[in-house]
Amino acid sequence: MIGGSGDDVLVGVGAGSQTAGFGPFGAKGIQERDVLTGGAGNDRFILGDNNEIYYLGGGATFADIAIIGTEKPTGGYTGDFGAGDIIQVQKGFVYRIEQSGTNTLIYGTNSASTSASFIDTMAVVVDATIADIGNSLQDQNGASLQLIGNDGVSNLWFA
Repeated sequence: MIGGSGDDVLVGVGAGSQTAGFGPFGAKGIQERDVLTGGAGNDRFILGDNNEIYYLGGGATFADIAIIGTEKPTGGYTGDFGAGDIIQVQKGFVYRIEQSGTNTLIYGTNSASTSASFIDTMAVVVDATIADIGNSLQDQNGASLQLIGNDGVSNLWFA
């Protein structure tokens, strides 16, 4: 399931849902806030592909971001990430994972750098811990990311 430009709410149906907040081939929106919700079974939440990293450009402002969770009718979000789910990112870049309350934040960079200056929030995984998503990060070819460092607050992963 692929969204379009602008803010999207994508809800997977059936087992093995794949959700991406905007279309491929340069159809990336600017300052989007997409909600990605999986279906029954194992899901793949797509934050990057062979061509690009999605959701870069909002900095730490949460202006261009994927929210992996379910939107509640009363406002806010509830967790939707489960064992066996995958978060797909683009290969060849550094991603930082950080716990923030009950959620986990995924930061990305458009360079292969481990510098703390690369803060650009890509996604919030609602009601998930670093341990919940750490082993689920994969590149577009299905290879797991490798842990390259831990500063006691964030885990750095290389795709």
